[in-house]
Amino acid sequence: MKVLFCSPAINALGETYTIANFALELMNKGHECYFLAPLLGKRYLLTFGFSEHLILVLKGSIKEDKELLKNNKVIFDAFLDKVSPDFVIVADWHEFKPNGNSNNNSYNIHWFNDKIKLGTFDHFGFAPKGIKLDLFINGYKTDKLIPPTNQFSFIIRPCPHHNNLKKNEDKIFYWAIIKDKFDYSTTHKEGFRKYSDSHNIQIFHPIGLWQERAIDKIFLNSKINKDYYADIFLPIMFNYLTDLNEEISYIVISGKVKQETKTKYRNINITWKPPIGNSEFMQHLFASDILITDNLMSSNIGKAAYGNVIPIVFTNSMTFDKKNNLHCNFELTDNIREKISVLVDHKLLFPYKAFPMGLNEIEEMYDNNPFTSCFIMLELFDEVSSKELFYKLIKEKSLSEEIQSKQKQYVEFNKKLLTAEEILMQL
Repeated sequence: MKVLFCSPAINALGETYTIANFALELMNKGHECYFLAPLLGKRYLLTFGFSEHLILVLKGSIKEDKELLKNNKVIFDAFLDKVSPDFVIVADWHEFKPNGNSNNNSYNIHWFNDKIKLGTFDHFGFAPKGIKLDLFINGYKTDKLIPPTNQFSFIIRPCPHHNNLKKNEDKIFYWAIIKDKFDYSTTHKEGFRKYSDSHNIQIFHPIGLWQERAIDKIFLNSKINKDYYADIFLPIMFNYLTDLNEEISYIVISGKVKQETKTKYRNINITWKPPIGNSEFMQHLFASDILITDNLMSSNIGKAAYGNVIPIVFTNSMTFDKKNNLHCNFELTDNIREKISVLVDHKLLFPYKAFPMGLNEIEEMYDNNPFTSCFIMLELFDEVSSKELFYKLIKEKSLSEEIQSKQKQYVEFNKKLLTAEEILMQL
């Protein structure tokens, strides 16, 4: 079989991670795989070992450029004729605009031959019916309609994050991104800590490129001269950790970092690193005890669960009531009030499951889903509960062992799912 994968035209590396693993699984069985990706997606795919000639990069533009699209279609058609795929699988169908253009206006989904079987991954659980989302974009609440998957003949739901106990039905398939716990001969924490030069409690915090860019736009529109992660999120996190009588290594991956630097705040040794390739990323992850994210849909949560790392997902339910007073269901300390004052002043506190978009609708996907037992979800601004949690995870073993046991159970269920080859053979 020949399969062409379409990476998101925006900087969504989590979705690209999914298609890379699906492709690797097929290629290991002797099938041919090709990719259509933006430049950043190409660079990321190369870190998995894919050859450069397998990846087509088309120029994009912020606004639709008919001349650019015309030129791209010539290149696109030539590549498609050369590859002659049996299947085309897109990373997420809602990455396309209503007219069919990719988000970076580099190609159109309707350019594919009708005879080619066209499928999509469904990371959010919105397929096949679609959904109306209440999103927070550029500082404003807005509605976004995710359309039905009418033009796609099959849907693949990756596990994690989907419920791997559900049965395949009506061309909807559940597929395991990762098949088993990572090999302990290569993921032994002490071995990787030599790599990361740390023998302390290690916390890994990769910040999504799309998250940084999105919150930067929000702050720019609101004329806030601060960096959200450096000036708000991380100081809050470090405050939660300073009461512990433990030396802690905290590794931050950020697109704003150009060169690795090391700093120290009380008992916390902080390493700031620029974006890194998949192999180095996984080494840092496996060396860690805890993963930090503020995106419930982050693919890193699943990676952590397969390497005996405890993921903590920080969300927010705090918002303003009709009288513009802060409303929350936990004790809001003076310390947190001071740290979030700029967000309060600019009315930038909003409920979210995936910062800073919101995406509270994805919570439905986690109902009765065993994957929810593989991580901890916590209110970011709940200082009391957060400090208690870090104390339990770092000072006591029972909670970590309980979560790791649930992770193991989820992995066992994943082994029973159809392989990539078996899914396509059924079509």
